[in-house]
Amino acid sequence: MSIARSVEGIATFMKNNDQLIKDIVESGEGTAKEIEKLATRLETAREDAEDLVRTLGKVKFAVEKDTNIAELQAKLIQEIGDNGKKLMTFADEPELVGLFHAQRSKLYQALAKTYDATVQRLVSFSQADIDEIERLLDRSALDTAKRKKQAAILDGAIGLTKIALKVGAKVAMA
Repeated sequence: MSIARSVEGIATFMKNNDQLIKDIVESGEGTAKEIEKLATRLETAREDAEDLVRTLGKVKFAVEKDTNIAELQAKLIQEIGDNGKKLMTFADEPELVGLFHAQRSKLYQALAKTYDATVQRLVSFSQADIDEIERLLDRSALDTAKRKKQAAILDGAIGLTKIALKVGAKVAMA
C-alpha cells in the first residue's frame, strides 16, 4: 500500500499510524509475538513512508486550489499534531486520553470534508526539508534487537507521524 500523493493520502497514512501507536501503547509489554506483529506493521508503514520520501519534489501531489481550503487543511493537520502531543503527555490519564481521541476523530473528519476540488501541481521540498524528513525516517528503522522492544516500536511509529505531519503541512500550504 502506497501513500496517495495528496493531503487526503497523508491524512489516511496519519490516521492508520495513529491506530498503530494506540495499539502499541495498549499492548503494554505484551507477548513477544504481539510485539513482533506491531513491529511488522511499523515496518510496512515505514516502507510506505520511505516510498513517499524518495519522491518528494519529483512527483505531483493533489493540491487544493482554493487558498482558504489549503489554509484550513494546514491548520487541521497542525491541530492533529498538537493533539498527538497531548495524547503522549497525558497517556496515564484515561479520561483525558478518551477526550483527545474523540477530538482527534473530529479533526480527521473535518480534514476529510476538505477533500474536494483538487488540481495537480508540483510541491517543492527543499533539500533541507528532505534531509530532515529522511532523518526522521532513519529513526523509525528497527534493527533485529529493537524489534523485541515496545519502546523502540513506539518511537518508530511516532517518527512516522512526524514525517506525515511535515509533508502534510507543506502540501496543504502549497
